[in-house]
Amino acid sequence: MWIEPDDFTLEPGQTLSAHIFVGEEFSGAPMPWRPNQYTRSEILQQDRSVEISSRLGDRPAIHATPDQPGLTIVAFEMAPHRLTYRDWQKFVNFVLARWPQNELLGFQKLFD
Repeated sequence: MWIEPDDFTLEPGQTLSAHIFVGEEFSGAPMPWRPNQYTRSEILQQDRSVEISSRLGDRPAIHATPDQPGLTIVAFEMAPHRLTYRDWQKFVNFVLARWPQNELLGFQKLFD
């Protein structure tokens, strides 16, 4: 997951718009704003922080209006998410599709 702004250079008062992407190796799909999935979402500027005030479903997901010149940081943290495989072979197929066999040997030792 990563955040990608529409414009990397803003003037004070100009709206910051940024997409939240989910994918791998910077190839993925933009996601809408879903506040219940984030434990932290704020804009940091100099000596203050402002909570992101996007609305549920917004695309681009992040909208803010920095009012100070200089560096603006979008701080963002996902809430924990658990994925449970009910079928062991489905999990094995997922792992084999993404990691070379030699990397799996160390993982397998955890279960021996």
